Amino acid sequence: MKRVISCLLIFILLIVSVACSGKGNVYVLTIDGTKISKGEYMVYLFEQKRSFEERGGIDIWDADFDGVSAEEVAKQNAINSITLVKAAVAQADSLKVELSTDDYSSIASESSELYKNMGQSMTESIGVSEEDIENIVREGYIQQKVYDLVTDGFEVNEDEFEQYFEDNYYNEISRYNNITVKQIYLPSDTEDSTANYDKIQEARAKIQNSNDFDAVQKQYTQSTKTDAFYLEDNMFDDAVEDALYQLPQGAVSDVMETGDGYYIFKIMSVEAADINSVREGLRAEYIREKKMEIYQAQNEQWQENMKITRNDDVYNAISIVDIS
Repeated sequence: MKRVISCLLIFILLIVSVACSGKGNVYVLTIDGTKISKGEYMVYLFEQKRSFEERGGIDIWDADFDGVSAEEVAKQNAINSITLVKAAVAQADSLKVELSTDDYSSIASESSELYKNMGQSMTESIGVSEEDIENIVREGYIQQKVYDLVTDGFEVNEDEFEQYFEDNYYNEISRYNNITVKQIYLPSDTEDSTANYDKIQEARAKIQNSNDFDAVQKQYTQSTKTDAFYLEDNMFDDAVEDALYQLPQGAVSDVMETGDGYYIFKIMSVEAADINSVREGLRAEYIREKKMEIYQAQNEQWQENMKITRNDDVYNAISIVDIS
């Protein structure tokens, strides 16, 4: 079913489930006397940067939210995520939360992938080891189990869900369509060049003038994927997918820039979703939202007794451009 993302994935995406023990003398904040190192904080911020750019593209950092820069929102989100995780982990013993052998296997795999994605220059510059990353992911798993325990008793209020469905059906229906697309792709430019950006703009202009997508694709694309393919969840950044789901059959997108390059898409076919699949998807989203409300409320109660102090000298010197 289209556009239904698992509760675990959304949960991780929304709160960035990572944490580790503070080390060293350079710290960003303290939580109940425990120092959260700059390296630990930068791992959180790395995940925030990736999440922001997946949703809004790399130009998201030019935006602001009610007068607050996107960068400052991301930095504060990183602190909120750390606090959320620490509050949950502090409850693990009393809730008798334990990790399984399979959990530890998944933790090792995921931490290795995260360490690899951050890159050697990044991890060295912030002083984070692969062992640190594994501890970060481990605490994320603990938090997920705490979340599951807190929300285990949730039951759907059917009348409330029907109202939710009615309120969201027409705005959300396009996200459940099945669509096939063709693409033109060029990789990202180096810092001192705009060659591929100029080429992709040239390609878009040629499509507009000739209305011959296939001919332009053959001339410009640097991808082996030239046939039409089915658009699946998480294939591209959220902002790209959301835009594509809004386009009608036969439409050609504007140039779209992501972390790996430049794209132009043509919508080859659109198969409208049936009402049952939309209902199923919206029901999953409704349950996710309600469970998150329950968990957030409980976690905020745990946080009431936590003492949190920010080290502004270090925090204010941190910039999103430090993460490359």
